Amino acid sequence: MSGEHRQAFASDPTRGCARLWLLYLTLGSCGCLIGLLFCAVAPVLPALAAHFGGGAGGAFSAQMVMAVSTLGIIAGASPAGWLVERCGGRGVLLGSLALYTLSGTAALYLDGRSVLLGSRFVLGLATGGIITASVVLIGQQFDAAARARFLGYANAAGAVAGVSGGVLAGVLGSAWGWRAPFALYGLGLVLLLSGLAAARVAPGRVAEPVAPKSGMSGVRSLWPIYLTILCAYVVVFMTTTQVSFLLAANGTSSPAVVGLILSGASLLAAVGAWSYGRVAPRLGRGRVLALALFLLGAGCAVMGLWTQPAFTFVGCCLTGLGGGLLNVYFPVLLMDLAPLPVRGRALGLLYTVQFLGDFINPFVIYPLRAMLGIEGAFVVIGGLMFAGALAAAWRGGFGGRAARQAASGA
Repeated sequence: MSGEHRQAFASDPTRGCARLWLLYLTLGSCGCLIGLLFCAVAPVLPALAAHFGGGAGGAFSAQMVMAVSTLGIIAGASPAGWLVERCGGRGVLLGSLALYTLSGTAALYLDGRSVLLGSRFVLGLATGGIITASVVLIGQQFDAAARARFLGYANAAGAVAGVSGGVLAGVLGSAWGWRAPFALYGLGLVLLLSGLAAARVAPGRVAEPVAPKSGMSGVRSLWPIYLTILCAYVVVFMTTTQVSFLLAANGTSSPAVVGLILSGASLLAAVGAWSYGRVAPRLGRGRVLALALFLLGAGCAVMGLWTQPAFTFVGCCLTGLGGGLLNVYFPVLLMDLAPLPVRGRALGLLYTVQFLGDFINPFVIYPLRAMLGIEGAFVVIGGLMFAGALAAAWRGGFGGRAARQAASGA
């Protein structure tokens, strides 16, 4: 806790403490909104396709409901980082939460294909703002060690919300139709109200290293990190974009079974994120990256070499664990290395590149599938991740010795 937080308690300690905890609750729960972005809609996609007329056209429209949200994040995260630097993280977060609530719940009372697709794109824009602003604020509230733990908890909460939200969305959709799960986006209003109630808490100010660069040159100098993020997240999203096809190619097409297998990735992502704050101080930055890439590679290799559903579940768990570590590793890394004047843009670009990995995954995997089959594609991707893990272990991570010591609490 920063010294300014202690000053906030001077006149009314009880009220100041309550507002501070509301702020922490708001920041820690933003990951839940991200988890709901896709999982709240996935169970009702067939019903949504039927609403759009069925057939190939209806199915395409339903799939675009998912895709345009990703495009919204890609388009919105980087500008949100720029806005955070100029308007402050709190204003951007509150505005994004309001936009998230309005656009997310729009399907409850609006109709029409174009309107729904437009609202989903705006929802993606709002989500990009929420991710970027919340992480910047976490960086302001906590020192290096505490922010790693807090980000781990927030990402774990998001993964759990994704799993539980998907189940709840299925129940709501079965009982009241395809519109009902969109009510889950009303959680944004709850966080908006808690954020407004905490608005008088003074922003934290933790000690920051002097940055040698400023302006966009400070972001451009981090391009090797962004290239690593792009490559890693093409693989992280293998579970959501390719595993169902792998299972179908080997005779498993039951939605219930597929959903159960995919849940392993989400649950272990929560474990990986939750454990980051304990693992990183023991292993150091380079070894954490190497471990995460190794787990991604092992998961893909297992799924490609052994195609029984039980092994696919194990592979999903391994890739989920590695992805959970990376979900905390990269924001912490950029908060340590990005010059303070461009930290908002650096973090916004992180999430643009991260979800770009999701978007380009089919384009990367398709030629491998055409040449080697889907099992061979998984094996090749696994081998590339093993090579990346070896490189990370040999190089020792990004940022040099001093940054590695800071990240590990040395």
